Amino acid sequence: MKKLFLIAALASLSATSFAEEVYTAVGTTGFVLGASKEFSENLTARIEGNYLNYGRNFDSSDVKYDAKIKMSSLGLYADYFPFGSSSSGFRLTAGAMIGKDKVTGNGVANSNGTFTINGTEYSAAGESINVEAKFPNVRPYAGIGYGHTISKGFGFIADLGVAYGKASVNLNASQGLVNAAGQANIDAERNSAQDTLNKYKFYPVAKVGFAYTF
Repeated sequence: MKKLFLIAALASLSATSFAEEVYTAVGTTGFVLGASKEFSENLTARIEGNYLNYGRNFDSSDVKYDAKIKMSSLGLYADYFPFGSSSSGFRLTAGAMIGKDKVTGNGVANSNGTFTINGTEYSAAGESINVEAKFPNVRPYAGIGYGHTISKGFGFIADLGVAYGKASVNLNASQGLVNAAGQANIDAERNSAQDTLNKYKFYPVAKVGFAYTF
C-alpha cells in the first residue's frame, strides 16, 4: 500500500514538467499530493496520490473489533469551470480513484468471553474473527470543488464529492469459534455484513489544502 502511494506521489511530482500547479491537501482520503495542468480557461486535468492509514476500536453485535482503514490510491480527475477559472474558482469534477483500498477488523470476545454470531450468543473466550472489506480497484468519482485556477502563486483548494464502489466482504473465524457456532452461522454472519455494506456504495470525499501555480 505504501509503495503504491509513493509511486503515485512520484508520478504527481514528475508531472510538474508539464504541470502548471502542484498541491497538497488532507481529508477523508488521507494525505494528498498532486499536480494539475490547465488546457483552457474551463478545463483542467489532475493527477494525485492519496494515502490513509486509520484505526479505531468499536463494538458490533457484542464483538470487540480492532479496525483499520487503509487507502493508497491514484486519483485521475478532470475539472470543469462553468464560469471560467479566471473569474471563479467553482468547478465540477469527474474522474476515478484507482487503488486497493480496504477495511480490516480483528474481533475478539466481549468481557463475558462470548460472541454473538447470527443472532445467537456462544461462549468462545480466546477465539477471534477476522473481517476484510475490499473496495473495487477502480471507483468512479464525481463532485464539486473550489480552486486549481490559473491565478499565479498560492491558493486555497477544496473538494466535496463521492466515490462509488461496492465492497466485497471476507470473514474468517478461528477454529474454536467455528466449532462452537458452526460454519453455516459463520457464513450467515458474513452475508449479513455484506448486506450491510451493500447499502453504503458511496464513499464521502472531502478535502482541503493549498496549491501553488507557476
